[in-house]
Amino acid sequence: MKPPHPIVLCTCIALALVFVGLAPAAAGHSLAFARTANYGAGDSPWATAVADLNADGKPDLVVSRGAEDGSAGSVGVMLNQGGGTFGPRQDYSSAADPADVLIADLNGDGRKDIATANSSDDTISVLPGTGGGAFGVAQWYPTGGSIPAGIAAGDLDRDGLVDLVLAGSRANTVAVMFNSPYGFWGPVQTQVGDNPVAVAVGDVNRDGRLDAVTANQLAGSVSVLLGNGSSSFAVREDYGVGNEPSDVAIGDLNGDGWPDLATANSDPNTVSVLLNDGTAGFGAPRDYAVGLSPSSVAIGDLNGDGKVDLSVANGEDSSVSVLLGKGDGTFEKRRDYQAGDGARSLTLADLNGDGRLDLATANNYDGNVSVLLNSPGLCDVQDVTGKKVVSARATLARFNCRVGKVVRRYSKSVARGRVISQKPGFGGVLPGGGKVKLVVSRGRR
Repeated sequence: MKPPHPIVLCTCIALALVFVGLAPAAAGHSLAFARTANYGAGDSPWATAVADLNADGKPDLVVSRGAEDGSAGSVGVMLNQGGGTFGPRQDYSSAADPADVLIADLNGDGRKDIATANSSDDTISVLPGTGGGAFGVAQWYPTGGSIPAGIAAGDLDRDGLVDLVLAGSRANTVAVMFNSPYGFWGPVQTQVGDNPVAVAVGDVNRDGRLDAVTANQLAGSVSVLLGNGSSSFAVREDYGVGNEPSDVAIGDLNGDGWPDLATANSDPNTVSVLLNDGTAGFGAPRDYAVGLSPSSVAIGDLNGDGKVDLSVANGEDSSVSVLLGKGDGTFEKRRDYQAGDGARSLTLADLNGDGRLDLATANNYDGNVSVLLNSPGLCDVQDVTGKKVVSARATLARFNCRVGKVVRRYSKSVARGRVISQKPGFGGVLPGGGKVKLVVSRGRR
């Protein structure tokens, strides 16, 4: 079996924030998600991106996928059929290992294009949109030995054309491929920390020029590079985060108007939050526990209370962790929701047009994309095995569920008073106030 890949979806300010901004800043609702819907994505899907590809007003999904035998990989396009459902996947050839993907109008013709970062052959691929959600033959551009692990987009030199920014995992660089009427040229590389696997683009010092931030997996840090509005960055500033950061996102987490940072840290199973000090410097990280092997982090207001939240895809326990924001840069204890096996990347968008942000994950081991539609008031069943009944009751109540019938049985392995099993298990979805049956230990006979 192909070993887990260190590449995850990057934050792209030119794309994701368009849809993240759709969430209403209204009175908060009780966060819940409908039963997960899965769509086949082929072998080894790594990353997702979202945009309206066919100009029908509904956001569509794109997934990048490698090939187990080393043959050509592809990007799969799934058009939104309405109501947050998606049609059959249409594949387009890319490269052997298109590990990361984004969507943007790269040639200025008003149609969305697709770009992938191809770590196996040290290139980027650009697939031009031809209209109606279809795409032309991919064009390849070498990236100068950087071995791109992640990709983001933005007009760095302010010439009206969208440039591509790469996390160069082997060269330990940010590599910029500058756009021109004749295609992409470069790369122009700037040194960052050890093994950057993800990159995000945003204006962290509010000077009107785009900056770049990388998650440096082996260094346990992020590198912040301030842009000068032309073809280079200032010398980097590094900030420590949790071990093995696998993704980074940029957003205003405390409502002060300054962009902050969040990283998903795959070794300690945390997210790190670094608040902007108002000078484009960042304070010490504050860490929050999430699920196992977090690989992707996204920022957006999921419960409509006007405060941004954090969402994290967890590959090892096939879940998404949501941390509701308090509005001051701190977050509540995580809430977990079921995704697919090997959930690697996470995308936020209003997929069904109801004004609430939904979730989509690319699931590497299941070979599919999971869609979780934001549906307030449902009972999202949590795993309460091993808990005492009072704790199980409190946990389920947070998710609009109730304890139903309680059966008590002797157990050699579970301490008296703790839950042996439950029905339904984690990932079950019931109407609001739905009852979960518990089997509780009497202890040894």
